[in-house]
Amino acid sequence: FYGGGREKRVSEAVHTAIAFSLACGVGLMVIGIAASPIALRAMGTPDDIMQYSLSYIRIYFLGIIPNLVYNMGAGILRAIGDSKRPLYYLMASCFTNIVLDLVFVLVFSWGVFGVALATILAQICSWVFGIFYINRKYPFLHIRLFRMRLDRRLLGQVIRLGIPSAIQECQFAV
Repeated sequence: FYGGGREKRVSEAVHTAIAFSLACGVGLMVIGIAASPIALRAMGTPDDIMQYSLSYIRIYFLGIIPNLVYNMGAGILRAIGDSKRPLYYLMASCFTNIVLDLVFVLVFSWGVFGVALATILAQICSWVFGIFYINRKYPFLHIRLFRMRLDRRLLGQVIRLGIPSAIQECQFAV
């Protein structure tokens, strides 16, 4: 749609994609939190660190929505030809995570909770930077919560076109 100059359709597709990310995020968050003990046992997590691991992974799953929305925003920017900004926001997120890890662990002595919280806050930063930039640089997109809708036809196209990218991202994570 972007290449064809169909700005209204681009906006509709973007809002559908972000709504889908939000919906998937809620589902993954609930499943992840509930299944965390099972997954950790399946991975052979030692009993002496099980509580720390469980705490970290559950807090991490609470922050899965910003992670998914950042990735969707990064995909949107790449789709309209801007591959540098997502990298910059990811770098800012990594540095933010490192700084917050140090502050939360060394200054506040929050341990595993602090490390998990730092990760979530860093992901929120990358999400906010990305959405702010898209809204400022591409006013025709103007991402707004009240515009979020799951247009089934558009969602099918978004999923079909996004599957190769999603597989690539999953391979990296695995």
